[in-house]
Amino acid sequence: MDISKSENYKIKKYTESIRKEWERFVEEGDANEKVVRPIVLESWKRPKDFGVSHLERFSVPLDKKYFQKKLEENQELIEVSNPILKILAFAVKNSGFRIDLFS
Repeated sequence: MDISKSENYKIKKYTESIRKEWERFVEEGDANEKVVRPIVLESWKRPKDFGVSHLERFSVPLDKKYFQKKLEENQELIEVSNPILKILAFAVKNSGFRIDLFS
């Protein structure tokens, strides 16, 4: 799935505006809801409410069999979302944003 230069430009500008609001949120604890959707803003607030720093990076290793089972259970979701995830990954490349897929 290819995107046009104008679509790519719009995506880049949007991610830049989100990045600025993220920085504002980190510094001031608030962001412009006209730029950041409320559901996204809530996802930024939850960790802060639980005392989790945005600077913390951690992962939980999964058992190989459990991981394989989850891959198989979610194969359709992975296949359907893959083209969109590729576009998003391209849009946020080198921006510091991260794309996650949850079932």
